[in-house]
Amino acid sequence: MKTSNKILLGIFLTIIVLSATINLMVYAKYKRGDYVPFVRDESAELTTVNLPASKYISISGLCDVELVNSNTGRFEVKKGEEKGIVYQVVGDTIVIRSSTPFTNDQMDRGECNHQMVKLHFPAATEVLANYTHVRIKGAKDSAQAPSYNIHLNKQSLLLMYNDDDSKFINQLTLSSDNSSINLKEHLVVYNLNLKLNSSHFDSKKARIRGLALDVDDNTTINLSGFSIKNLK
Repeated sequence: MKTSNKILLGIFLTIIVLSATINLMVYAKYKRGDYVPFVRDESAELTTVNLPASKYISISGLCDVELVNSNTGRFEVKKGEEKGIVYQVVGDTIVIRSSTPFTNDQMDRGECNHQMVKLHFPAATEVLANYTHVRIKGAKDSAQAPSYNIHLNKQSLLLMYNDDDSKFINQLTLSSDNSSINLKEHLVVYNLNLKLNSSHFDSKKARIRGLALDVDDNTTINLSGFSIKNLK
């Protein structure tokens, strides 16, 4: 083999090894729930897209989705970026994704659309997240505590907003398959129903007053003593 070909081959193999190493590091951080909070520009002007009523909302390949309880369904994106997110109705499900879809191989490597999406929907609507990062937050007034029913699949992630105020969530129903869930300190959840498969859950010292738990042998959980006492 020519010397020049050997050099090119060596460079090519080095790139492959570095890419594999980076992917393994990212996956290890995902399994530990070790993430740096994303700081969103809240001053940006938003455009609203109304959604029809539906039983389910499916989200795929989006890295910055905020979930908000609302009387009607809609999502908001930054003005000027409306074409980056599309939706379609499939039976009783609204499917929301990037206008330029990612393949499963790309999403397995952690690629996704980082465009901000603020999704409003009634509490009775079930959210299905695939290769998606979602954020939820509670209410300062316990009488207005929201409820969420979220199914996380394929390396999805659920996070809370990072603020120091005590916040309340009424009913939080979560199922997770090969995904990660991180709550936060100062959060109060009245009823938490968890079904976890090959996943990671960390309560981050949230005070969970009612807890139903169903996990497999490949799941790791971190609960405070207060929450363990309420385990059903």
